Amino acid sequence: MTRLRKITFVFPNTNEKEYEWNSFFNRLISDVPTAQSNVIVPSFSDTAMPSTGFLVGLSPSPTILLETEVSIQLKLGNIEITNDASANNDQSLLNAESSTTIKMNSTARANTISYLYEQLKGRIIGIDHTGVNVPAATTEQSVWDEFMSRLSGICNLYRYPGQQWPFIIPADDKEYDTEISNFNVKRTPKFEIVYDTYTDKPIFQFALETNITKEELESIFPEPIGFAIPGLSDIFRSVVVQSPWEDEVVFRFDLYYKPTSKELTDWETGEWLVREGGRVKSEVQDKDYVISNDKSKIDKQVVLDYLARSYWANKREPERTLRAIEASDCYGIYHHEKQVGFARIVTDGATMFYLCDVFVLEEYQGQSLGKKLIETIVNDVKYESLMGMLGTLDAHGLYEQYGFIKDSDRFMKRPPTWANVPNG
Repeated sequence: MTRLRKITFVFPNTNEKEYEWNSFFNRLISDVPTAQSNVIVPSFSDTAMPSTGFLVGLSPSPTILLETEVSIQLKLGNIEITNDASANNDQSLLNAESSTTIKMNSTARANTISYLYEQLKGRIIGIDHTGVNVPAATTEQSVWDEFMSRLSGICNLYRYPGQQWPFIIPADDKEYDTEISNFNVKRTPKFEIVYDTYTDKPIFQFALETNITKEELESIFPEPIGFAIPGLSDIFRSVVVQSPWEDEVVFRFDLYYKPTSKELTDWETGEWLVREGGRVKSEVQDKDYVISNDKSKIDKQVVLDYLARSYWANKREPERTLRAIEASDCYGIYHHEKQVGFARIVTDGATMFYLCDVFVLEEYQGQSLGKKLIETIVNDVKYESLMGMLGTLDAHGLYEQYGFIKDSDRFMKRPPTWANVPNG
């Protein structure tokens, strides 16, 4: 399954200092009403993903693990975001009721994890989101763009309007395949990824919902320990907390103020991000052309007109093609917003995909646009680990360049990337 199922923070746990920090962090998370064995699971649907978890391990630096079969990685100095769990010997976070007693320091400073826990215990009512700030100073834009492209293929990723702060919003199976349209449920925990032009170190962020008023939080965490992020001062107060890994990563806790209403906001339901930001779709720029899997861009009349003169679909009713588009993954090639190419993919999302209705308009042929379209599709994280199939009478040479093998006069297949032999 390519879909992102779980996001897990893994903290090193190899010495007394780390053990103590992890113990207090665990107590903090255990106070979240929806926490189950150090995992926060979206509660609005049995198929809602991703959840957010917390583990300790033997890795030398904190890590964020992405539970997916898709290969995805981002290195931030010693901090790594990856789907490869092999380097981490993980176990559940320390039990809050551990037999080893961690003594409270009555004079703990306000920027320590122990002080944060003491002030918040019994007063946390949820987690809005977790996240990571990626330093732009050490992460090239092209690296960020590639990471976003791969991430967008395995989850419901939405833009934050006007900023490079996209959010992963929990969604069920149907919403992952189509779009989020139900805004009557609370969609937490979200996950934020910030391309941060102000920091030179990664920042792990934890947005905790509390029942504490703004005035009380300002009193508990006065400046400079507590601070407000410009434009968000009426929503939460932030605290940077010391950790055993300060040379590698910053830990920031955003403490949401006590809700003033029992009604769900358009932030809690995800509606604001969905409607105002929009879902991040995979796009490839090639000179003056853009290849996109954003189905909302498809010019259906262009598709219907071309298929009506094609050898394989000229007898297909237009209504049938329109239903097929709605039920399929689709790619378009665009030249200054005009659609000039198309491909449709039918898939079960787990074992195979069928590539069909591939074309480039006659006047745009001869520019290798078809090659770029097929390359983009077979390299999409959603399909690269699946068996590919297609039918063609005259384009075997094109598809052979991208791993498809002739299976008969009409059909070709492409083994998944994990297959050991050509016939998969």
